[in-house]
Amino acid sequence: MTSNVSPDPQNTGDRPLLPSAPPPTPQPFPTAAPKRISPWGFWLPLALQTLVVVLTPIQASLLLARGEAVVLQTAPVDPYDLFRGYYVTLRYDISDLSQLALVPGWRAIQPQPGQDRPWNSPGVPFYIVLEAPTEATTPPRPWTAVRVEGDRPTGLPANQVALQGIYRGNQVTYGLERYYIPEDQRVDINNRIQALQTTPDPNTPPPPSSFVVQVKVGSQNGDAILEGLWLGETFLKF
Repeated sequence: MTSNVSPDPQNTGDRPLLPSAPPPTPQPFPTAAPKRISPWGFWLPLALQTLVVVLTPIQASLLLARGEAVVLQTAPVDPYDLFRGYYVTLRYDISDLSQLALVPGWRAIQPQPGQDRPWNSPGVPFYIVLEAPTEATTPPRPWTAVRVEGDRPTGLPANQVALQGIYRGNQVTYGLERYYIPEDQRVDINNRIQALQTTPDPNTPPPPSSFVVQVKVGSQNGDAILEGLWLGETFLKF
């Protein structure tokens, strides 16, 4: 009788069947060993940040103690700004380009056709020389802008000081544009500003020195810091 079972091609003779090999175990992708951070890489940036935080109020204190007291005429402000936040935006006569155009030296630092404008590039300052009034009054009269220079002037007389400014498109900033108001003084200061900027005749402007700002200007680089507000004959020190 003939068998219908086909011979196993993998089994010849009496040789037993060999077990199949197990599938290879997948190997994990190689990963880079974690980099060790140097202690300097951690502590140095932290120390620099701490140093900046510590030195900033120290520099402000030194400027208030040693800087020259200068009075700046403010432009009219919106007293209702006091109720929109904790600061009021201040502008000065010397922030207005139309006013600066009348100061000697301003046109001299304007570029000629085809020249660059290094003086109004970001971060490049220029300097406005201010002169003290001849008489001391209460409230004090604002200092007068007598000239503008592209480089920091030296050898100024005792009644003059150089304030650093930066040209920003359509105005000049001096780092004195925000006055932070204590919450418990906002209503009182708002009422004072509003009264000083209001006259019986709407066509009559208020006296120029009715609302002025007193700042301290450093002699080294012309930096300045707000010191206080003159609201009429009342001085509100920061």
